[in-house]
Amino acid sequence: MRETSRPIVLLCCMAALPVLGGTSLGAIYPILRQVLHLSGPSMSVVVAISTLSLIVTSPFVGALADRVGPVRVILPLLLLYALGAFLSGCSAFAGSGGYACLVAGRMLQGVGGLGTGPLAIAFVKRLLGERAAARMAWLEASASGGAVVGPVIGGLIAGWKWHLIFWLDGGAMLVLMLLWGLSLRGITPAAGGPGAGSPSRGMPALALTRRILGAYLGGFGLMFALVGMQTFLVDYLETAYGVPIPAGGAVVAAHALLMASTAALSGRYLRPGRSGVMIVAGLVVFASALILLGLQLNLYLGVASVIAGGIGCGLILPPGNVLVLHEASAGTESRAMSLASSLRSIGVLLGSASAGWLTTLGYPTLFVASGAAVAAIAGVAIGLFAVRPARVRGVEAGRRP
Repeated sequence: MRETSRPIVLLCCMAALPVLGGTSLGAIYPILRQVLHLSGPSMSVVVAISTLSLIVTSPFVGALADRVGPVRVILPLLLLYALGAFLSGCSAFAGSGGYACLVAGRMLQGVGGLGTGPLAIAFVKRLLGERAAARMAWLEASASGGAVVGPVIGGLIAGWKWHLIFWLDGGAMLVLMLLWGLSLRGITPAAGGPGAGSPSRGMPALALTRRILGAYLGGFGLMFALVGMQTFLVDYLETAYGVPIPAGGAVVAAHALLMASTAALSGRYLRPGRSGVMIVAGLVVFASALILLGLQLNLYLGVASVIAGGIGCGLILPPGNVLVLHEASAGTESRAMSLASSLRSIGVLLGSASAGWLTTLGYPTLFVASGAAVAAIAGVAIGLFAVRPARVRGVEAGRRP
């Protein structure tokens, strides 16, 4: 077991970097806008381009990983992420071409981030087999932890050398990538499954079950509502209750920290048979937290609901990953996880757009409507999980026990 611990720990560190880098950018956006003379729409492109590039390339990258093996795809993706970070950093010295450098760099980072997310989870599953649940939960917890640390690091660097964020991000990824590649020597994959880095024989079709669709829907619902809450919560607490901005930021950080802690601890209890219950429970808790927040009953109940909502959020993605990889046929793991990543990213984009529109109706409307949407998704998920597993497309043969 020790021989597999080092590459997984390194993967956890790498999983935190894209989220850490992305959340730290919030602190330097005002400086970017001033230094690179960017308009509002130009800034929107900078924010969205990495997510869009991930959505577009994810299915192709997943198919390639299933064909040639995850390791052969993860390593180039990590290098691509590091190069994208360095290119983004070059925007500070590119003069009139600074905006193009920044957009191209963020695009490369979006594609490269696939190596730290869905493909990393598929790699751990191939490596450890049925023992992978807890380690996959570590990866999700690490990503959530990056959201806690990112704004702090961004705030510290913003007033000094803003482009240093990109250089540190790329340099850290490059070092971790090299260490991870070296740690793979002598690794023995789980018995009975395809090698962690070996190509699969043939290309079996990706077959979906209702339970996989339920897991996909849970991840989409979480990201759809979470992005609006994280974006506008600090301003809401200030305008509605007079909470200082630093204190509001601490509430957001506490939510993210509880989400990461719950995700890490959930690994002990993750089983395919329990995953559907955990996903629905997480959605119900998160929906309740959003609705209580929007009702404006009182400050303490609102803050407590936000923090408790972090527990619900942490119960959704780890069991979703376990369920997807348990139900997916052998040789389709990377495609199954890449599709999950795409749907979660689509949730981020749609959630961001809808949250921006709902704020015109008031913050209470935003949070109550988001909670109602998550509750509706929980209801649909219950229906999907309650039905006896059956293929939506493809055949039952090839499913793992």
